Amino acid sequence: MVIQNTQLAWLRASIDREFSLYRRLIGSIDGHIQSDLTEFVADVNDKADQIQDEEVREEFFGWHFDDFRDFDYIRQLSLRSMFVASVSLFEFRFLMICGTAQRKSGNPFAIKDLGQFNLRRAKLYLNRLGIEIPIQGTEWNDAQRFYRLRNAIVHKGGFIPVQGDLVDFARQKGITYEPFGSRTPNDQTTDSEIRLELTKEFCDETLDTLKRLLFQVAHAMVNRSEA
Repeated sequence: MVIQNTQLAWLRASIDREFSLYRRLIGSIDGHIQSDLTEFVADVNDKADQIQDEEVREEFFGWHFDDFRDFDYIRQLSLRSMFVASVSLFEFRFLMICGTAQRKSGNPFAIKDLGQFNLRRAKLYLNRLGIEIPIQGTEWNDAQRFYRLRNAIVHKGGFIPVQGDLVDFARQKGITYEPFGSRTPNDQTTDSEIRLELTKEFCDETLDTLKRLLFQVAHAMVNRSEA
């Protein structure tokens, strides 16, 4: 697509640069963890091959079981941190677009005057400035679920209710894990929960979706200012 508006071109370039950096960070972190894990597994296998007694060899692997789990823990900790940071990056850029829209409109009230950031509230704020955010695509709905997943990670340790639209979304994205001894889906109690298990692919998809939504919002703002 040819972008003739200078401001829109600058906005898209800035957003693309920031989100591309985060994507490289996610890939680098995940790659380093996988490289360390591969090296660790090779070292354990080499040492196990030197053990002649089969029972002792099994015990040797058992001793290192927690070490294997540590890599999964570190991977999840890293991916969760990057996912939360990605949502924060989106929010930061969204607020900047709202600030630009406010200055162009002459509205005396900034979005920060409305209190804590909320995606629906931000949409209403821009609507009041005459800027219509497209909500027909998947980006808008997915962004709202990303925020709910972000809150689950920050406030509940990555656990979400075992029933409802959010867990359906998470399962669709392949990022849930049923912990050993947890409640079953047949349990109707309100505290039945399932744990999020993020993947690099999901984090990449999150960045792509949020970037597309920001492009749409920036385009709507520029089109409004030119009208």
